[in-house]
Amino acid sequence: MIYGLIYTIASVRLVTRLWAKRSDPESRRVKPFFYSLSFLATTALLVIVFLDSTVFDYYQPVSIFDEVIAALGLAWGFLAIAMLFSALPRHRNDQAILKNTATVGLIAILGWPLMGSLNWVNNPKYNDELRDVQDLFVGGVDGYAIYRIPGLLVVPAGSQLGNGEKLKSDLLIGVAEARRDAALDTGVIDLVTKVSKDGGKSWSQLNVVCTYEENNKRGKCGNPTPAFDQETGIIHLAHNISNEARQYWPVMITSRDGRLTWSDREVLPFKGLIFGPGHGIQKQQNPAKGRLIIPGYLNQKVEGRANQAVVLFSDDHGNTWQTSEPLNTGDETAIAELADGRIYMRLFSNSRLLCNQQVDQGLKQAFASSANIMQKLKKAKVKG
Repeated sequence: MIYGLIYTIASVRLVTRLWAKRSDPESRRVKPFFYSLSFLATTALLVIVFLDSTVFDYYQPVSIFDEVIAALGLAWGFLAIAMLFSALPRHRNDQAILKNTATVGLIAILGWPLMGSLNWVNNPKYNDELRDVQDLFVGGVDGYAIYRIPGLLVVPAGSQLGNGEKLKSDLLIGVAEARRDAALDTGVIDLVTKVSKDGGKSWSQLNVVCTYEENNKRGKCGNPTPAFDQETGIIHLAHNISNEARQYWPVMITSRDGRLTWSDREVLPFKGLIFGPGHGIQKQQNPAKGRLIIPGYLNQKVEGRANQAVVLFSDDHGNTWQTSEPLNTGDETAIAELADGRIYMRLFSNSRLLCNQQVDQGLKQAFASSANIMQKLKKAKVKG
């Protein structure tokens, strides 16, 4: 915030000086070669860093929201235009304008180490106590520039899959969005999996489980949220498909062998429903034991309203699905079942991590009902 304030003040001073120049024809005009060279170099760096942070690579402090990308593009775009205009061979500015332009450029350059420090702070490191570390999805490998939104489904040893196979070891299914060209949330994005039959010691080759095309244009498969039905042995992979216009549809595919074969895509009739991302659960405790629950949210930003957390659920092993009433304002939801059968939900709301926990004893009746899955949940901000 402080950096943004400093940048804004310096930019306002530059604009004020540019406007004052119109009424000050006697201002001292200079054209030092150093200014022209530094302005051209800074402009090139601004363009390179902006494209690298928002298109070619994924840098979360910048790329997480479209509004942030737009604000950065506007601020740096104005500066780049001002610098290019000042660097033109036949254009001359007074010394104050050149100094103000250089000041704004310097502030912009000093912001790069600030962004880099944010990346350093948020850069995860492996725990030294981990005995085995493997990178499943690596950008630039298998024909995709970058992988994002990873998830992991664990099918425990002893489970019987839908094809009759009984697992001797934990079956691990890693899933991710495979972004072919760049890190942006739009473009050619497929869903891919890698599978381990030995509890994570070895992994299969990359398997593409979803591609989407509309009017001969490739689209996006995203937000993978798998769930395993221990009673039928079927894996349900909920996800979304979308086109260039960012129209989203919730879809479901299933697998009986937990590996390479998946059913045809089923488009679910729930407008605006976006899944997870993460994984779903099957309730192990009453009430509603055996119920499949997949977290999600209603995408209502396009209508000028806040997104709302919901869940998708099924009481007949995925033959039919229903959605809950909106549970809270937020998106990017995840759920877990507590030992006593209560459901714990985590969600994001306005960049804040919130946790909602079902605590009311009377809510158990809602779980047993086919009309609702939960009532409103109590909201509490997570600290730390």
